Amino acid sequence: MEKETTTQHKPATLTAQKRTTIKQNSKGRKENPIGDKTSVDKQHKCEYCSKTFDCPSKLKVHTRFHSGVRSFKCDICKKRFHTSSGLKRHSFIHSSVRTFKCDICKKRFYTSGGLKIHSFIHSGVRSFKCDICNKRFYQSSDLKRHSLVHSGVRSFKCDICKKRFKRSGHLKEHSLIHSGVRPSKKYTKVVIVRHETVAIVRRETMFLHVKN
Repeated sequence: MEKETTTQHKPATLTAQKRTTIKQNSKGRKENPIGDKTSVDKQHKCEYCSKTFDCPSKLKVHTRFHSGVRSFKCDICKKRFHTSSGLKRHSFIHSSVRTFKCDICKKRFYTSGGLKIHSFIHSGVRSFKCDICNKRFYQSSDLKRHSLVHSGVRSFKCDICKKRFKRSGHLKEHSLIHSGVRPSKKYTKVVIVRHETVAIVRRETMFLHVKN
């Protein structure tokens, strides 16, 4: 009788093991350990600059910057943007309300983000350093733009003469040559400021150029 009782408990253990195996097989693969995302993240790569993204929607938005497609148009000045968020930020320009004020120089900004970026100028802190030339920048986006100088990648192409540029702003300035409009000194200065200073300053300076 004792032998028979022992035999009855064994199938229960085997069934539990089998159930675990079936559960693993139903997923098709084992789950990655916590923190190990190398096989999951960054699977979607841009064909132009080889930058990778963790989901196709982010890649789709990113490729608009290379393709030149600007689907979002401002109803006031007709300027077009790659993304809805870009249009939303731009809309503050047409509003006369600048709610956020710098405590140091009293300059006002449309958004809290603009004020935050501006504050780096007073602090003098440039936390983002280029590993190649050691030049420092206030924010990561400025460093990212600067890195194109070293990479040699020219993703922005002129549709007329096929000349390529590293930055969309350079392509935009170049396009004036084909339109017959000669860039003024003021316009050239705006382009320089647009690339070398913080984001909110670039936007506002360009707006002043359009207004005048």
